[in-house]
Amino acid sequence: MVESKFELWFNLFERAWKVRVIENEHLMYPCFIEFLSGMNNTVRYIYSGEYKKTHLCSLKIQASGTGKGVGDKLVADCLNALGYKATKLSNFTEAGIVGSLRTAKPGEQPIVVYGELKDKSFIWIDEARQLFVGNAWSQGLLEVLNGYLDDGTVYKRLAQGEISYPSSCVIGTGTFFFDKLKQNLLNTGFFQRTLVTYKDYTKDDVVRISGKYDSLVDNDYLKDFK
Repeated sequence: MVESKFELWFNLFERAWKVRVIENEHLMYPCFIEFLSGMNNTVRYIYSGEYKKTHLCSLKIQASGTGKGVGDKLVADCLNALGYKATKLSNFTEAGIVGSLRTAKPGEQPIVVYGELKDKSFIWIDEARQLFVGNAWSQGLLEVLNGYLDDGTVYKRLAQGEISYPSSCVIGTGTFFFDKLKQNLLNTGFFQRTLVTYKDYTKDDVVRISGKYDSLVDNDYLKDFK
């Protein structure tokens, strides 16, 4: 039986996964979809009479030290190796992700300074807790992201004017479970617009997995990855 292209890509991705990631098999499939989504930015489907893009963003909820960010790093490395633009954001702002407006002189039309969503295929946010803490900054960014996940358009209204542009960027992120997460997820609308995974780990699990990652320190990642 001849392998389909989908199966061929998955087998290659699974081999790369086994080089980099300890356990966390449940994350391999959402990360694979992130990987495909980052490459295929022109594929669309029709839903409710409108064209929708197939890119799928994900939120992974599990304890720190269990390797949830390693999968997204693998996706970023794969895409960068294939010539796509992927980046990691540690400290992120609305201006950095969405963009901002600048005016050189009073009376002139503002110039759009685009954020990372403009030309990136994949953005990896290692810790997304800041998005869900409920302050005015995070709510403003979530509103923009929710609109983008709906129709593929990044839009932000500012005092000087508006920022509006299409994007095909895929967002992969994760966080640990904290008290306000469930309430904030349901209230923001981010929950139904992304693929959310959750897995509970004991303290012994965290210690075991962290120890296994220590054993990979001497691996030649570049050689194995190629």
